[in-house]
Amino acid sequence: MIIVKAYSYATGKKMSDIYTTSEVKFMDEGAVKSWARSYVRLADALGLMNGNPDGTFAPGDGATRAQAAVIIRRLLEKSGKL
Repeated sequence: MIIVKAYSYATGKKMSDIYTTSEVKFMDEGAVKSWARSYVRLADALGLMNGNPDGTFAPGDGATRAQAAVIIRRLLEKSGKL
């Protein structure tokens, strides 16, 4: 959620103006809390987060420092700040 809002703030784009599909991409999307599903889809559509190689998102798992660093770098690149 925070990374999508940070992207919106950095680019000046409203979250409602970011297009995404409603199709389920992650096998475990049902495990994502209902309030967070749109953020997961937006983060995926923006290329900020890709999920795991096995097709899961694993919403209950914590992120490693390396994963967090990759997400922050992608945010900076996609918002034109890097």
